[in-house]
Amino acid sequence: KGPGGGIIVDGDIPDFELELVASLDVDVDYILELVRKRKHETESEREESLERIRRLVDSSVALRPKRDLFLSFAESVKPSEGDGDVQQEWRDFVRHEYACDLDTLIFAENLKPEETRAYLDSVFAAANLGDSSEIAISSDGIQIDSLLPPTSRFKPNNEGISRVEIKRRVVEELRRFFEKYSGLRELDS
Repeated sequence: KGPGGGIIVDGDIPDFELELVASLDVDVDYILELVRKRKHETESEREESLERIRRLVDSSVALRPKRDLFLSFAESVKPSEGDGDVQQEWRDFVRHEYACDLDTLIFAENLKPEETRAYLDSVFAAANLGDSSEIAISSDGIQIDSLLPPTSRFKPNNEGISRVEIKRRVVEELRRFFEKYSGLRELDS
């Protein structure tokens, strides 16, 4: 039991905070506020706040795919006297990570760069209009085929992987990428 009779979980989270997590979806702005406060903390407090951010992100179904983004950003923000503009730092960070992750995905899967960027732009635009990512990123149709490197439809590539398997893997990677960056208005501005 903590002060006022509240239950303490993991030794330091009072029950009112657990209720906050349970009753409200933790959002990007709340996490960024914790990162801003982290700028003024001692080293031990910074470690505790990083763990707190990790737990809060893990508790949110919507933010969980973005976990690595939040943690990398929180770790990259250095202690300082002033508050700085954490929102702008976040926007710059997300744009940079998006570009790097997209380049890595294109290279790793040997995708056609322009077509892949155009495809993802259309998927994110459709998502901003409320369409489902499950429908938007589908292995049906020719959209995914247009991103893939030239591969025979009938025999495996040099590594023994069939076109169907390559397409399945690419769809999974594109969905993972979409989940990581969807809903981040930083990419819209």
